[in-house]
Amino acid sequence: METIREGINIGLKHLSNHPRNVRKDYGDLTELTESIKEMGLLQNLVVVEAPGNDPSKLAFEKDYWVVAGNRRLLALKEANKDKNYPYATCKIVDMTESEQIAMMLTENINRSSLTPLEEADGFQMMLDLGDTVDDIAKKTGFGKTTVRHRLNIAKIDKDVISQKNEDGWQVSLKDFEKLEKVPPEKRSEILEKSTSSQNMDWQIEAYAREKEKKKNRQLTLESIEAKGIGKLPDGASGYAIIKTLDYGEECPDIEGGAYWREGYNWFAIVQQASDNEEDEETEEEREERLAEEAKEDARQKIRGIAKSMDDDQHDFVNMRIEEGRLPGDKQTTLEVLWNTIVRTETGINQQQIVKFFTGKQWYDTQPDAREEAWQQYLRLPTELQMLIAVSTKITGLVNSGGVPGYQGRYDEAVGQKLQVACSALNIFGFSPTYEQQTVIYGTSELYAQED
Repeated sequence: METIREGINIGLKHLSNHPRNVRKDYGDLTELTESIKEMGLLQNLVVVEAPGNDPSKLAFEKDYWVVAGNRRLLALKEANKDKNYPYATCKIVDMTESEQIAMMLTENINRSSLTPLEEADGFQMMLDLGDTVDDIAKKTGFGKTTVRHRLNIAKIDKDVISQKNEDGWQVSLKDFEKLEKVPPEKRSEILEKSTSSQNMDWQIEAYAREKEKKKNRQLTLESIEAKGIGKLPDGASGYAIIKTLDYGEECPDIEGGAYWREGYNWFAIVQQASDNEEDEETEEEREERLAEEAKEDARQKIRGIAKSMDDDQHDFVNMRIEEGRLPGDKQTTLEVLWNTIVRTETGINQQQIVKFFTGKQWYDTQPDAREEAWQQYLRLPTELQMLIAVSTKITGLVNSGGVPGYQGRYDEAVGQKLQVACSALNIFGFSPTYEQQTVIYGTSELYAQED
């Protein structure tokens, strides 16, 4: 930075707020305006020459952008709006655009806090002008880690952030830093789907699980194909399952010719079944068999989707237990959970609590493990104990044989209880996927329709 002229009086009509100032909202200027009216401008404005000036003009005739003192300029104009030729005492400097942005950032931070988004915009401007992270840190006084965090914020869609703020969720710095757990191209999408900080935690966890699921699926498929096993042709008949593989499992050696087909979160290895029938299958029998196989496949997919939802909600509840509390007002939380327990006819016993914490049935656990699970439950606050009750109710409904119901149809009674229970969890940040919601609400095309 080079000082060109110190202490020059420039008419206010020649002074403008800097167009690249990261602060867009200058706040309430009433107090500052009154102070200027009473005591005048106590500190010179720092200005740079605006582009497009006529070089033949004298210094006080040219137009300038304010680098330091943008709020003071607005207050000064308001305080002197009735004067014929109001002016401000200025310091004219020569600065690079990057230096201008750095000075505005520093002044705004020192005088009043910028939002993380405003800081992010400023740092991104400097980066776009050729500064490195080290340069930005030196010019602004921020640590390099902070600079990197803010630059990550700048990659998020501003319209999405604005919409969240309009919806009443003021996205915090902590929220932005949590989003760094996912790739830059996914951050705006996850923020857009989130309804609160707690729900965003869940969306991030769900993204990580889905990414892991896809990776495990690919690993299993590659291991199957490495054994020379191809996909079962559509409409093929007379094949029996000899091995099922969950996503992530490696395919063993298979003797004889085999094919694979895919279920929900698993692969099945199939081989030609031995045919003990004397007569060949008629076309009508084949169509009936294929129709029944399609129905069974749909039922298995519905069960798989419901099971994945149950696993997700169980993980979510455990995440809330680890945090030791639920968001929001405690009294309201207790009312929501109690209402859910009553509407879903929920009860809970020690066997269910042991299953929740250990993942094992009562008869598969040792007495000391049972006691440890029970004591862990008793140490929790009431609202978390109630949340576990709702969670175990969902697990019971999913495993009750009612998802799907009779002949693969939607069971209205079971579905309504699942809706109530999941809606309660949603208040605390849990969101079933779209596919899971179609199973819960009965809109999935996989459900058999009434004849």
